[in-house]
Amino acid sequence: NKEIENRFKINENILRYMITLSLPKAEVKA
Repeated sequence: NKEIENRFKINENILRYMITLSLPKAEVKA
């Protein structure tokens, strides 16, 4: 159960990171 939770959190972080990369730099600062 914990392993699945950790994997989900990692996936969420990767998605957030990719979204941040795709945003314009000005939007990231705001």
